[in-house]
Amino acid sequence: MSPTLFVDIDGVMRTGWAVTQGTRLPEFSREAVDALKYIIANVPNLHLVLSSAWRWEYGASRTKQHFASYGIRGQWEGETPDLRDAPGISSQNRRQAEIARYLSANSQDDPFVILDDNTNLGSLEARQVKGMLTMAKAREAVRMLTEGM
Repeated sequence: MSPTLFVDIDGVMRTGWAVTQGTRLPEFSREAVDALKYIIANVPNLHLVLSSAWRWEYGASRTKQHFASYGIRGQWEGETPDLRDAPGISSQNRRQAEIARYLSANSQDDPFVILDDNTNLGSLEARQVKGMLTMAKAREAVRMLTEGM
């Protein structure tokens, strides 16, 4: 079994901005960092998928390096597809469509959790841990990812 964790940044990890080598990058909450490390440590074979819009502005590779600078080292499996220009998909339901497309393309039958502050995830909301990541929310994510293991 390979559970998947979809990771957003704004509203989940970010508390402000940091400037590193002249580049503005998100500054992560210490509690959110510890909570994400807790999830990674407590869910065997966890796959991380970047679902944040930060992958567009900074690129997935650079964004993942930024996570690593906080000591967050997990098995990054990729990122959700970019559906900004897809016909029939509005900006309000784009995140839901991107995650659904990723799940469909990757034959996802294993448990998954979405860390996101988005309020428009439709049928995926049952698998969402919403808002800024805390230790309580991390424990809930671990429970959701490991139930039935």
